[in-house]
Amino acid sequence: MKTFRIPKELDEILTEDARDNGRSQTDQYVSVLRNYVKYDRLARKFGFVSITKGTLRALMEALPERELREVAATQSSRVEALAEFFFKKKDVDAILEAVDVFSKYGGLFEYTTAKVDGELTITMRTELGNKGAVYLAEFWREALSRTVGPVRKVEVVENQATFWLNHEG
Repeated sequence: MKTFRIPKELDEILTEDARDNGRSQTDQYVSVLRNYVKYDRLARKFGFVSITKGTLRALMEALPERELREVAATQSSRVEALAEFFFKKKDVDAILEAVDVFSKYGGLFEYTTAKVDGELTITMRTELGNKGAVYLAEFWREALSRTVGPVRKVEVVENQATFWLNHEG
């Protein structure tokens, strides 16, 4: 437990947001701090920038698919570095934590996972259009392959990428 002072204008904003979101003030403050710990400090260290989804989608649509896949494959090495540097490991749990960070705080996709009979399935759904799904497919296929082993299958359907990996545990 820690006590600290908050400027009145910040308290008013956070209190109003807590009320609007149906949460307690404590939950709102913890959410803000968690956002800093799990994303903001990582984003600065890894050079992330903020742009609108519309702008990113337009940039992806402007690229030929081959070039989009090359960019995704090249940029996917950030996941491995993030997992090792911040989570101190390079395994399925660290990668799933990285997926969670990219999803929750990057806001580019939502995801689900399922573990059945030694197989891990990860499905990512995006609002970035089909090229966004292609980018996610290539980016995460490369990242997963480098960190946890070969991806058995990748499927891209409208605005969605799904990955199947062999996984025990």
